[in-house]
Order: sequence, then structure tokens, then C-alpha cells
Amino acid sequence: MTEFWAMGGYGSYVWSSVGLSLLVIGYNLLMPYLRHRRLLQSWRQQQQEEARLHESG
Repeated sequence: MTEFWAMGGYGSYVWSSVGLSLLVIGYNLLMPYLRHRRLLQSWRQQQQEEARLHESG
């Protein structure tokens, strides 16, 4: 099993590449979700402001 993790002497390169790849994939999955949430929040605030303007105007 130790030989598997060592990857024939290239383990540090292989596992650091795997880790970095997982970080990039995680980032690419998370960022659109966060942007979408911010966009919805902004849209809701805008709708509430417009509703207040129509009520008072």
C-alpha cells in the first residue's frame, strides 16, 4: 500500500496535482452557485425597492 501512495517516487507530484485539480474543480462548482445567490438577492432587493416606490408614489 505504501508503494501505491509513493507512485514509484512520483507520489508528491501526483498527489499535489490531484489536490490542486480538486481545488480548481471545487472552485469552479462553487463560484457560479455563489454568483447566482448574489444575483437573486440583488434582484429581490430591487423588486422590494420598486414595490415601495409604487406604494408611496
